[in-house]
Amino acid sequence: MGNTMRLLEAIVDANHRALAGDPKAGLRPSEHADSLPVVALTCLDARLNPVLPEVLGIPEEQFLWVRNAGNVVGGPFSSAARALALACLLEGAREILVIGHSDCRVARQSVMSLLDRFSALGISRDRLPENLLETFGLFASEPQNVHAACDTLRKSPIIPPHVPVHGLMVDLDTGRLEWLVNGYTTLPTTTAEAVQATVASVRETLGRIGDWTEFRIGSVALSDLPIGRTVAGAIDRLEGTLGKLEQALGTAPSISGPAVTPTPSQESGVEPAEGGPQGPSGSKKAIPIPPPVTRLRHRDR
Repeated sequence: MGNTMRLLEAIVDANHRALAGDPKAGLRPSEHADSLPVVALTCLDARLNPVLPEVLGIPEEQFLWVRNAGNVVGGPFSSAARALALACLLEGAREILVIGHSDCRVARQSVMSLLDRFSALGISRDRLPENLLETFGLFASEPQNVHAACDTLRKSPIIPPHVPVHGLMVDLDTGRLEWLVNGYTTLPTTTAEAVQATVASVRETLGRIGDWTEFRIGSVALSDLPIGRTVAGAIDRLEGTLGKLEQALGTAPSISGPAVTPTPSQESGVEPAEGGPQGPSGSKKAIPIPPPVTRLRHRDR
């Protein structure tokens, strides 16, 4: 019988069987050549050095490793997101793993404990950013941080929509893997759905940029300055392109009601393949397209 498990399914299965004492447990990379290499985002904790990638069973030459304090993804264009995107674009990574770990020291930090540590190193509070919580990506729950990182990456317009984004936890004492986020379930099932997901992500980003144009410098709005007008013009052009894509896909928002995303069966006249994204009731999950960005329009002067 041929291999029926996908890469992460095989990794977790081999990990659990090995911990249960199965001497034959182990990943067979040759059976998953079309899913390798992978890129993993983990914490910089040195205790992970002897654990990964051995606990995953992935050959060193097929394992790309991105690390920061707490495996935090601060935003869709953060340094972590950019590194993972480049791993896919330049190194050919085919799956993304966000791996948290037990006893994470970042999760034990508070703003006050950071201030005390900075003070002990001779760094005064007035030299630090105002929002330390956001700047350093502090969190209280390792699993929740993994979920948040995967969600941010999946919505990022620079992460290829066909690349699965998985979330895992690893126990530093036992090496046991817990699969928190199954990236296979959020993959687009059709080319049209992949484009729709990308359009939705870009629209969300444009909305944030549009909000930024409302920033004021004293009594002057950024939208009144040349740079603000340039940004608004760029948003207009991008919105026009997105509108054409939506029209071509038949998903443009309707004036009389919300947008309706056609299912794969409506597009091709055939039933969708099994294994695609499922809704709460088991039906195929449609990816909605947000309405056009609302932003500050310039008044006639």
